[in-house]
Amino acid sequence: MKAIMNTVNKLGTKSDEIDLLFNLAKGDSYFSDAFSSDISVMCENIRNDFPLMLNTSYMKVSEHEKILSDRDEMIQSLTDMDIRHREESTKTIEVLEDKLTTLVDCILPGLEEESPVYKFIYYNFPINFIIRRKIGLDLPLTDEEKEVLYNIL
Repeated sequence: MKAIMNTVNKLGTKSDEIDLLFNLAKGDSYFSDAFSSDISVMCENIRNDFPLMLNTSYMKVSEHEKILSDRDEMIQSLTDMDIRHREESTKTIEVLEDKLTTLVDCILPGLEEESPVYKFIYYNFPINFIIRRKIGLDLPLTDEEKEVLYNIL
């Protein structure tokens, strides 16, 4: 460790730093394995007073990781927006169903089976909905509605 610190303390010029990089890249070392392909880029960065790791394979990996991280954040944001949209849509549908049920409950008791409004309700709403509403309002069921109940049971 002392040798490294002595070497670092002796670095006074860009030339000294470049020489140190070439020495570190020689031989069978971790530094050599990891950075030997980037030594010339690092030396050029030193000469130009750029950040040492600029345009090296290490920096490119970091940029790639940043892009992936940004992508993951974007996906999470879109997922959160989709969940909120679904929740809001579900709430809106529930409110509409409640209002529609209230409307049908107000109209249904005074209708005759032959009236155009009754036929509209009958052809545009599920039969289970109509039967439930009629039972809830204590209204008589038609023979067809009774048959549907019979077939369900």
